[in-house]
Amino acid sequence: MIDSLESKFPEAVVQICRTLRVAGDRGFVVGGAVRDALRGADITDFDLATTATPDRMIELFPKVIPTGIKHGTVTVMSAGRGYEVTTLRGEADYSDGRHPDSVIFIDDVEADLARRDFTINAMAWDPLESCLHDPFGGQGDLSEKLIRAVGDPRRRFDEDGLRLMRAARFAAVLGFRVHEETLRAMPEAAARLDDVSAERKRDELFKLLLSRRPSVGLEILKRGGLAQRVDPCFASLVEDERRWQTLLRRVDSAGAKLSVRLAACFCQVAARDQGLGGAKSAEIAAQSLRRLKSEKKLEKAVAHLVSYVGFAFEPLPKEPEIRRFVRDVGREAFDEVIDLRRADIEARGQGGRAVLSLGRFAKKARNAAADAPLYPGELAVNGATLMSELGIPPGPELGALIADLLEVVIEHPELNSEARLIARAAELRAAHGRGV
Repeated sequence: MIDSLESKFPEAVVQICRTLRVAGDRGFVVGGAVRDALRGADITDFDLATTATPDRMIELFPKVIPTGIKHGTVTVMSAGRGYEVTTLRGEADYSDGRHPDSVIFIDDVEADLARRDFTINAMAWDPLESCLHDPFGGQGDLSEKLIRAVGDPRRRFDEDGLRLMRAARFAAVLGFRVHEETLRAMPEAAARLDDVSAERKRDELFKLLLSRRPSVGLEILKRGGLAQRVDPCFASLVEDERRWQTLLRRVDSAGAKLSVRLAACFCQVAARDQGLGGAKSAEIAAQSLRRLKSEKKLEKAVAHLVSYVGFAFEPLPKEPEIRRFVRDVGREAFDEVIDLRRADIEARGQGGRAVLSLGRFAKKARNAAADAPLYPGELAVNGATLMSELGIPPGPELGALIADLLEVVIEHPELNSEARLIARAAELRAAHGRGV
């Protein structure tokens, strides 16, 4: 596996290490970059560690940003890209369950690796010496596809509660399993997750949900006593195995788009009983995302999807009714609503016939709405033209007339021409005793 590291790191990374070596210090590639290089996966971030202090780094490199200098981290800019470089360090207690009370700079790379979370992240590569430092068996755990805490798992989790969610996320993203001793320590340390900010929990949950099989990570959250600490609305679900398994199947079946995965997750959370309608379920989903400090746009998008999770598509509606459905859902959200409905069908074991029927509905809807006007801005006539041609003043009457014209063309898209709509508008006004 070590041979795979030789050519994995860009010249800028090697040059940083070379500059450090010339100055009498050492540099190492650490963390996820080493893990992913050994896996043969794409590397997106190249974190480095060094024996040099932050002050020394500022002296050695022409452009350095002091991004986290209190904890020994600076960003070295090279060819327009930033590389985080952190001084090797030891740490004191973690009183707040997230950050060390103080750090001590050291020159022992393996002592630095001892403070990291999991063995697969506790390796360091010296590109100048072609030497891999792996004091905790990270290579072996990569081969075995294991997430194992470095040293005592309870201590690792006590130091930083976010590591509890990171274990679940890594398992889902990498397709690994959590080592039994590490998994057993999670319920005992679960309360540490309460010390983690909503934003950090949100970020880990979102990364987990975007993995190939989110169910792997969600199941670990449940077994670790963490799901209800991520958000309290999960509490009733983890106590009902049948509903929990439905959630897992739905999330795995949903397309790999965050809004759909979240809707697949939270629509099941929302449906505490069969009496809840779509609007109430959407409200509960929105509340959960609000607690997780999600962006308002995403919150609204997920709530919108949840509100349509149980829409009826059998028997196949007529085209005008389908066009109204697409209008209400929104062209931009239509495919996501279909994806969520399909995932819900599959999760409930309703099988092939219902999925085929949904496919027929989706195809008919796309055809029926493809060239048909669904919104006022898509009409062949606008308010200014109607005011000019028919002498209508601005106000409620004009708005109501445009709404009526839209209904006309939803029923009969072929009538969407300026002349026909002006004539139809005149007829509608006359029928209401106006404009005569």
